[in-house]
Amino acid sequence: MFAHPLAVIVALCLNGTAAWAGSVQPTEISQTDRKAMMTAVCGTMPERDEKGIWSCRSCPDYTSFSGEVTDSPTFHLRKVYPGSFTAHKPQVLATMYGCEPHSNNFGGTALLERTGQVWHQLDFFPSALPSECLEFKAQDGLTTLACYQSAEYNGGVESAWVDFIRSTGTTLGVEDLFAGLGDRINALNSEWRDFLCWDWALDIKKDAAQPERALLVDIRGARRSPNSEENGWVMCGKNVIAASTVKGHFILRYLFDGLSMTLDPNSKGEMSALKAFLSTPGKRD
Repeated sequence: MFAHPLAVIVALCLNGTAAWAGSVQPTEISQTDRKAMMTAVCGTMPERDEKGIWSCRSCPDYTSFSGEVTDSPTFHLRKVYPGSFTAHKPQVLATMYGCEPHSNNFGGTALLERTGQVWHQLDFFPSALPSECLEFKAQDGLTTLACYQSAEYNGGVESAWVDFIRSTGTTLGVEDLFAGLGDRINALNSEWRDFLCWDWALDIKKDAAQPERALLVDIRGARRSPNSEENGWVMCGKNVIAASTVKGHFILRYLFDGLSMTLDPNSKGEMSALKAFLSTPGKRD
């Protein structure tokens, strides 16, 4: 199973049928399939509200709040990422919101597989809620993903990371591509007496020069106080960053060899510069 330490503020976090080939597009999944998937996730007939959102009537047994009815809609489907992640069969990663505590990012992701017209749930990964994924085809033909995620933590800090997700046999594993940063990246300044935030804007995309073999992570950061006379408390983390306030801009390039994803040797200097930027108190913007 893959999971994410909730102290992580930014950590690098990023079909079997021909009809599912290409980019990962949640809209490719029909409502009929979504209903069948949710039947497997819920263990009983799901429901669909007036907005078209599929959800369980109560929290499934494998969740932290088993049997409870939480915020409406309870344990609802957010996004579906098709692929063949652990076997050469039609599979999906379905992100589910609800039925998990704040410490588990209020949800998780289910791995499902289709046999004929029936979907079966293979695994569930609490706290994993990718909001954007890029697909890279492994040398064995299985689907790997570089997925961007975000989460809100106590103390008014919003966090983000990108994981590289791949098969580890019958389930999925995660590789932290930001391991070289050591103590990770924190959205709060280490000098608590000044209590400075750094806001960030993070984007992932494939390198146009090698779209199936290279990932680009674009990071912009700005320092500020979390309080202002005009707006009061403003959450630290991902906010709209005006170009004039950017104090650091870094582009990291990762190479995919068909099995794993590693930092391009030419990006090691950029990684060191990012680490220095994030560990320096800096001045208020």
